[in-house]
Amino acid sequence: MESAEADLLTQIGKEFTSVSVAAFVAPPKNSSLSGSVNSGDLQLHTLNVLEHNSRGKLINYLNAAFRLPMVLPRHDFVYIFCPGYCGLIASFWCRILRKPFGLYVRGTWLDRRAQTPAWWRWIFRGARFMIVTGEAFRRRLETCGNNVMNEVPLTALKPSQVKDPGNRDSRSPSQLLFAGRLNESKGILDVVRAIALLKQKGYQVNVKVAGGGTSSEIEALQTLARELGVEQDVVLLGHIAPERLAEAYKDSGAFVFPSYYAEGFPRVLYEAMMYSSAIVTCQMPGTEGFLVDNKNCLYCKPADPESLASCLRRLLEEPELYKELGKNARADVVRLYESFQDESHAHQLLRSVG
Repeated sequence: MESAEADLLTQIGKEFTSVSVAAFVAPPKNSSLSGSVNSGDLQLHTLNVLEHNSRGKLINYLNAAFRLPMVLPRHDFVYIFCPGYCGLIASFWCRILRKPFGLYVRGTWLDRRAQTPAWWRWIFRGARFMIVTGEAFRRRLETCGNNVMNEVPLTALKPSQVKDPGNRDSRSPSQLLFAGRLNESKGILDVVRAIALLKQKGYQVNVKVAGGGTSSEIEALQTLARELGVEQDVVLLGHIAPERLAEAYKDSGAFVFPSYYAEGFPRVLYEAMMYSSAIVTCQMPGTEGFLVDNKNCLYCKPADPESLASCLRRLLEEPELYKELGKNARADVVRLYESFQDESHAHQLLRSVG
């Protein structure tokens, strides 16, 4: 599991007699999933019977639909990560069994017309509370429930802890940082292509890549960098501890995250804002209204290396814009954290469960 989820389980485990996790277990090694919990602190209910890939997914979802109504009644409260089919199945059974549940909405549930499907409206209305990633999600979901709150991000870093975001005058927009899983939909391959495009035009830019992935994802990234002649400009740090990640933020002038995955509000964007980074990213459903183009970030088009390269070129050629984006990003994230009632996501959850 991800380290943030492992930390959450550890914190709430101190407040309850027992904590269980029902999930699909993915056997392929993924270095981005570095979180771990003491096996004696929780019970694991494995929902898949086959490897969770394109061939086995249907069987696994059917197995989850069969197993969950036997697992859920053993617990007093259920906290469901959604959207996704597994979350949908668990939420459905909670409503049928009248089991109290809360939702962590960390991705978009909207259909192709940007509407909320009827089945999600039914589930949202049955939740005791919803903790959602981003103010945009909170505003949308207020129509489906009374207890909807923007999450205190599941990050190890907080603005109050970042007393020294780094000297912006000594940092250059040519020094990029990407932090996240090395999945293609996170945009990491587009970052490599954009660096190659800039190099062709005479710009020297490099990127540090903090994050892990499967062996095939890492190999695809290395192969592309080698084929485009930017292997020396792409430094793979792997999955690193929060202390090392903090140093990477301090040393980098710009944070690049051109994800076109169905994100809520990615945690790494909050962290980059804490360190006054000039952010280049794609517009996502959860960032609407908080990340504003040309104010605290630059938006590039999804899956478009040329658009990404154009944004990065602006940072290189417009030093005042570069400085303004970083300054505004830091101020905006500080104000956001000042508005939270709770210290952490775990505190939000514990207070909401009551």
